[in-house]
Amino acid sequence: MNDPAADIAPAAPLVVISAFLTFRVADDEYGIDILKVHEIVGLLPVTPLHGSPRAVTGVVNLRGNVVPVLSLRALFNLGAGAASPHHVFIIIDHERELIGLAVDQVLDVVRFTPAQIGPPSSARSGINPAFFEAMGTGHGRSVRLLAIEQVLGFPGGQAPAP
Repeated sequence: MNDPAADIAPAAPLVVISAFLTFRVADDEYGIDILKVHEIVGLLPVTPLHGSPRAVTGVVNLRGNVVPVLSLRALFNLGAGAASPHHVFIIIDHERELIGLAVDQVLDVVRFTPAQIGPPSSARSGINPAFFEAMGTGHGRSVRLLAIEQVLGFPGGQAPAP
């Protein structure tokens, strides 16, 4: 008898490719898992929250949702940057809560294979190395990949209340 399964060629090994939204803060390039990104929006009016940590710039109204905004420049101790039309908010979905990350410029989406993702390299002086889970290298660039739980300041916990 002829076995139909014998006519099927063995499958090639599956290569998992991870995609990251890349963005710039000051002179460095960073990335966040694309699956965590809800949307990218232009700058919106920010309502300051008195008594909030320095990196929390306030909240924005995003179509009726109150969204806390975290400045990565402030969190990374990079000082204030000059205003630019490229400045945007990356709205991430964390534990079904929306949180905005203020960045200088969104670049593109880059894909890395597991072989292109390694341990994080030393960050700029003054930036907490715990903010980075890995370094993606390839396509002629090096991208520091954010450890979003650490960046948001609540490892394994809940999103901050606005």
